[in-house]
Amino acid sequence: MNVDTDFAVVSPNGSQTNLARSAFTTVETMRSLAVDNQVEAKFATGSLQHTVLAGGPISLTTNNRQNIEQIGAYAQDQIKLDRWVALLSVREDYAASRTESQSYASGVTTVSPKGDTAAELLESRMPAALAIREAAE
Repeated sequence: MNVDTDFAVVSPNGSQTNLARSAFTTVETMRSLAVDNQVEAKFATGSLQHTVLAGGPISLTTNNRQNIEQIGAYAQDQIKLDRWVALLSVREDYAASRTESQSYASGVTTVSPKGDTAAELLESRMPAALAIREAAE
């Protein structure tokens, strides 16, 4: 997907006695690609019926000041035995971004790279659970 924007707005704000105006403008070009490749297989092992699904979603987005990459992999196995159904699944994701911010007051440009896997993100949000897990190991 390709999107080009040239956006400008002037908006009033203030109170009943004071009227202020603010202006905002941006010119951006955004390019985006998203793909989710999948493969499915159906087979039996004895009396168990399996439906296995595996895939890898990829999303790449870039605009004037930011690049975003998201990549993942997943697999799942749906197992049926008579009226019983079990679903086993695993997934891993990785996301990275790079953002440029410019202060118009100072003219300084700051670059902020960031990257996380889903496991790293979960661990950063659960330090107490990690400490318990590490103590048990």
